[in-house]
Amino acid sequence: MKNDDRHSLGNLALFPSRLLEDGTQNVKVEETTGLPFLEIKIDKAEIARRGLSLLAVQNVIEAAIGGRVAGLVFEGDRRFQIIVRLNDALRNDIAALENLPVQLPRQNENAPAASVPLRALATFEQTDGANQISRENGKRRVVATAEVRGRDIGSLVAEAQAVVNERVKLAQEVGSPGAGSLKTSRSPASA
Repeated sequence: MKNDDRHSLGNLALFPSRLLEDGTQNVKVEETTGLPFLEIKIDKAEIARRGLSLLAVQNVIEAAIGGRVAGLVFEGDRRFQIIVRLNDALRNDIAALENLPVQLPRQNENAPAASVPLRALATFEQTDGANQISRENGKRRVVATAEVRGRDIGSLVAEAQAVVNERVKLAQEVGSPGAGSLKTSRSPASA
């Protein structure tokens, strides 16, 4: 199945297999979701109020999670970057990330350095995201597979297409199920 809407695509891929239980077994749909993400949403109004730039806050997050180059080490004619970042345990600890200090700009050169915790400037949210995005001809694609038993693949694909066309209202840009298998089964190389 091909479509741009990743939320409906998985359900669309599984639907024909539910309708065609006769002659199929071991139906599987490609896993496309379930990868945990940490979303850090920076409050732009709050950072502006405190005189910070978006880049300054993003740099703190980047250094803590992804790492930043802090220098070079030379060993003979080879050189190595020194990368500084939080250790794995702290990078995976939301409370530790929320407490990262973000240095505020000094009001004047004699003013003491001040900072605020990142939680004062951003919200943290655990979400599930895409673990893979496959594309074909510019459209997202999800593959549903099934083993065919007791019948030929061409008649199964034709029945699947007929059932989907009859029972499911698909947008024009959604590719029809089984087209790839049907083409493969009819190709001269397989004859």
